[in-house]
Amino acid sequence: MSFYGTGADLYEDMFKNSNGIDGCSKSEVIKAIDQIGLVKKHKWYGGTSDRELVRDVMLYNRGTDVLDLEHGQWIEKNLLGRKLTRERIKQYWEKHYEGFGIKITKKMRSDWEKRLDQLGIKI
Repeated sequence: MSFYGTGADLYEDMFKNSNGIDGCSKSEVIKAIDQIGLVKKHKWYGGTSDRELVRDVMLYNRGTDVLDLEHGQWIEKNLLGRKLTRERIKQYWEKHYEGFGIKITKKMRSDWEKRLDQLGIKI
């Protein structure tokens, strides 16, 4: 539980509650784990990536936009059953670079198109 609240260092500020108490409830963590567990192809590895995915599902459940989540594409595809289009993937990439203060250039956009072609994403 300490990973998602007071004393969690990097993630502590992500779980501020409206009542002023930091953290989340055990039932909130279990709900996120159960949601992820419904995805048949998901494999649990017990490391940081699992904790981050649980964190992002909890934040999504709290109303955070999927574009603002590290694992937003996973949530859209696997929990929400959405097909990720070229445009939607590029929205994630734009958000990622903007979050690091990186200006997106024409060359970057051209490289993205090439990468999407390589991946066979047509739509």
